[in-house]
This record gives sequence, structure tokens and C-alpha cells, in this order.
Amino acid sequence: MHRSVRLLVLLATLVVAACGSPEPTSEPPRPVSAPPPPLTGGPPVTPKSKSGEKPLAPRLFWNSWAEPAGPATYKPVPYLLPRTMYGLWIHLAGIPYAKDVEGVDVRAIGPAFKTRLASWLDNTSLKSVDLKTLALADPAFFEPIAAPERTLRVNLDKMRKLRAGQPLSRDGSPFDILAREPDPDFVFGHVAVILTTGTREGRTTVGIVLWQNGRSVDEISIPLCVASSPAAASQCKGQRIVEQAFKGVDSVRLATEPSAPYPDGALHFFAAEDRVTGVFRRNDKPEGEYVVWPLRENAQEFENALADTFGPVMKSVTLEGRYDEQRLFNLGDDLYRLLFPKTTEGLAARAAFEAFVRERATGGANDDVLKKPSLYIRMVPRGGFRPLLVPLGMVAVDLGADRREFLGFLFRIETPLEVPSYQPGASCLSRWVMVLPPGDGFGDDVLRTARQNVGTLVGDAWLKKAAARNESFDTMTDFARWLKKVLEDPSGGVLVLLGHHDANRFFFKKNDNFIYTSIERNFREPSVAILSGCGTGGPGALKVIQGFNESGVTAIVATSFEVSPHMAGQFLDCMAQVVAAARQESKEITMSHAYAGAILCLRGKAFDGIKYGARALLYSLFGNGYVRLCQPA
Repeated sequence: MHRSVRLLVLLATLVVAACGSPEPTSEPPRPVSAPPPPLTGGPPVTPKSKSGEKPLAPRLFWNSWAEPAGPATYKPVPYLLPRTMYGLWIHLAGIPYAKDVEGVDVRAIGPAFKTRLASWLDNTSLKSVDLKTLALADPAFFEPIAAPERTLRVNLDKMRKLRAGQPLSRDGSPFDILAREPDPDFVFGHVAVILTTGTREGRTTVGIVLWQNGRSVDEISIPLCVASSPAAASQCKGQRIVEQAFKGVDSVRLATEPSAPYPDGALHFFAAEDRVTGVFRRNDKPEGEYVVWPLRENAQEFENALADTFGPVMKSVTLEGRYDEQRLFNLGDDLYRLLFPKTTEGLAARAAFEAFVRERATGGANDDVLKKPSLYIRMVPRGGFRPLLVPLGMVAVDLGADRREFLGFLFRIETPLEVPSYQPGASCLSRWVMVLPPGDGFGDDVLRTARQNVGTLVGDAWLKKAAARNESFDTMTDFARWLKKVLEDPSGGVLVLLGHHDANRFFFKKNDNFIYTSIERNFREPSVAILSGCGTGGPGALKVIQGFNESGVTAIVATSFEVSPHMAGQFLDCMAQVVAAARQESKEITMSHAYAGAILCLRGKAFDGIKYGARALLYSLFGNGYVRLCQPA
């Protein structure tokens, strides 16, 4: 066995997973009915263009609602039942369909889309324009969308008639008119998305992103309530809502500043068979302002580049020979150029992102997590591609004046899990379950080295407290039985797991295994998982990460590349020391703070006389950073 670690340290507190009904296979049919009745009245007043001759665009609205899947009936439902298929309809219209009606969302189009419409109307003779729509549903509440990409055709001719002063009004409710008419003059485009709810109930959103020629033109976040009864639906009111949109989410601000839950900036990478598209959003810029660019690689090529190119090079830079941080800077710079390629659009995106970094990270590398700006980064797989957990904190960025720094030292990075949950929990988590090999590592040098570096806090004091509750295990076989035996955990807790890892299994010995299919226990929300070892966030551990996440793990720390056994043990020791120090000061500590403190602690530790330095950023935090931790009770 190679001397570098085949290990995993898992610190986890876990909750109930949601399952769902079969995937939808088709879009609801578009409505067909008789011609519209006579309309009276006129269009709303809108701003004029610089010439003063024409309004920039008609006053337009996005009207959205859900109804049971099938032919459109135009009867919105106030809430969605669990395990049920629905059609989510989105209309671009010249009038709002309802006001303060449960189940109907109305909002004006964004300023960027309004400007784009004015350009099409003024400068072209196009009769219509096709927009691509991408639906982003919260996987905690919905099954994967079978066809998330649709086409919405915008009728420009109808808009020109409205612009010219043709009367537009309603004879009755818009939904009554739509039920009678196939194409009333107030509708300029529509699209439908099939949604299938899972078992989870509560308030959620579906994001709709609109594109044209590779450019984002608008986005909307549609609030929905999933409930099994009117009484349950009433609980949706006032619940925290997380938008599925380009602004991203800052889990710490969501809990502490709910009126301003957004990060300073957000990076999205949409991976499909034909391409990977990047989108960058600064949240101090006007609504609808984004930078969009294609990467050179498609999804498969991107995954191969990380696994087959960056993986071996990262191993050689961080594990083989004498460590040189400049080599890691060069590799972080190469990772940056993979995400921002040397193309016309890629260079423009690179310039915009670097300007943002220089402006927001004015203090340079800051050890105070509360003072760090936040950056939301996510990979969105499409077309059947699996999600990738990329160590984005190791991306190196040019700060100017011949200075470079890693993003993980400049920003508090927020990266969502597949099934996100941002529930903070009622109190800190103090129940710890321990799965550790004995001190001799069963005669395995790698296990013994990692176990010795765990330290006495976890390896002795906290282990004894777990043993007193019969929640410590020294074989993976017993741990696997524990995962299967009780399906509902009595309370939230913290799980610490140290062992070899390979091909979605953990083991102390070859005949002593825990396989990802053993994860049947539903743990209480909120939850944390810390996976420390050999590529625990890479493709070989993806099913384990998905299994714990689907069973309630809401935050995971993992490594996408290999680390040494000394580092694997010391990271867990650093986490424990940070949690214990906070408790001594009578403070609660969030997962985001504990992770940042552990990275700072590990950065200063050394092996063979050389500090780990930026190698500490091999660990990434995914999911909810506001889960609170405390020492074992």
C-alpha cells in the first residue's frame, strides 16, 4: 500500500431524507380553445426611449402557477401535494394575472430583459425570438427534472401592436379568458415544466433562467409550498425561503441576516454533454447583470481533466518530494485557467472576476471568518452527468502587483450539496458517535499514523464519552449494522469515522467494510460530515457523499485529492481543538467557523519540518455553514 493515506475521517450529524415519485416524461400540452372576446382599454404607461418616440418596451410580467400535470386547466393550486406530478406554467404577459392569490406568482420582467426587448423591437424586423429556459428545482423537495431545458417563443409582433397603442384589457379573470382562448393578445410567450414532488414538505422555490445565444437575459425564482393538507400549507407562510437563482446563497447571512441572505458574488458552472457554461454574478451590480462564457471542455472532458490531469499533478505537488508552495500556486493558476479559458468571452469573464476579487478581498488573506467576503460557487450537472465536488478554494487568482492568492484564503466559500438544507437547528450538536481503529491500526502503518495524529481530545476523551452511550465502534462491520438497525435517529449528532477509503467503501481491513448502501439510518437535522483522506470528495466517494446527504447530512467537508495520513489525523484534531476552544469561551461555533479555524490550524502545522501551508485547502466545505457544533455532552 502506498504510504499516503487511504483514509476517511467523517464527522457527521444527520437527518431525514426525502424520496419521490417517478420522473415525468412529457410537457403539459399547450392550451387550445376559441378566439378571444373583444377587449377594451389601453396599455399601461411605460418609460420612453431616448428619442422620446416609443416606450422602451411594454410593461410586461412573468405570471407563474402550478396545476396537476396534463392539459392546462388554468386553475392554479394553492399548494403542491407530496409525491405528485405537476405542470409549472410560466407566461410572459402584458397584464398581471392575479394579486395576492395563493399559488400565483406575479413579477415584472428584469431590466436587462426589458432592454433586450427594446433592442429587438426597435432594431430588428423579427416576428419572434426563441429563448432557452433552464429550470432549477430544489432537490430536497423535487425529483430530478426530466427535461429542465425548454424553449419559450416571444411574439414580438404582438408587442409591436401593443406599443402602437392597440387596446389591451380584460373581460373577466385572465385565467377565465385563457380557459376560453388559445392565444389572447396579452400573452406574448409561455413555457411549462414538469415537476414531481418528493416527500419533504415546506416552502421552496423553482428558479427559471432564460438564455438567448448563450447570454442570460432574465431569471425568476418562483415560490411554492409542498404540503399534505391545508393545515400543513399554512405552515409555509413565514418559512425561510432559499432562491434557486444566480445570486446564490450565503448560509451564514441567511441565518443571521435573513433580509440580506446573498453572498458578495456567485459563480455557476452548468455542465452538459455539449458544453460547460460559466455564469458570474456580482450582487452589488444591478439586477440582471451577469457575465456568461463557455469553457473549452464539455462535461465529460471537464471531469476527465480534473481526475486524469489535475489529480496526478496535485498528488505529485503535495505528496511527493519536498513541498514547494510556488508549485501549488502554479497548479491553482492552471485550475483557474481551466474555469476561465483564454477565449474572447473567457478573458472578459476573467477580467470581471479579478476586478471583483481585488475590490472585495481588500484585506488579502484574512483569518477572521466574519470579516471575509463570501463567494458562492456551484457545479450544476445536466443531461445525466454526475455532480463534481471541486476544491475551488485552491483556485489561485492574480491580485495585481505580481501578487497571487488562493480563493480559500480570501473568501468564505459557499458550495451547495445536491440536496441542500439551510436549517440552523435549535441548539449546538453535542452527541458524538465514534468509529476509530485501535491505536495499533490493526498492524497497518497508514492507519496507525493517522490514528496517532488524531490527538487525545478525539482519540481519548471524546471516545470515552461515546463508549459510555454504546456509540463507539472499532470495526466497520459493527458500524454498518448500526446504520441499518435504527431507521430514525433519536437526536442530531456528530459522527467521527477514521478508516481506509476506496471505491465507495470504508474499511479497517479488507474483510471489514462499510459500503455506501448501508446508509439507511435517517438522522436528525441539521447535519455535518467531514471526510478527511484520500480523495473523499472525488468520483470514488461520490456515492457515499450522496448517500449521507440524501439521509440528512446538510454539510460535508471532503478532499477531492489525496492527502497524507499525518494530515488526515491532524485535520480532525484541529477541528476538535477549535470546537473545544469555543466552548471554553462559552461561545457557540458554526460549521463555517469551525472549518475556517481548522484550516488555519492545519496551515500552521508541519510534517518533516515543512508547514502544510496552502495544502490545508485540499479540504473543502460543501453545504450549510451555519450548523452549530459543541463538545460531547
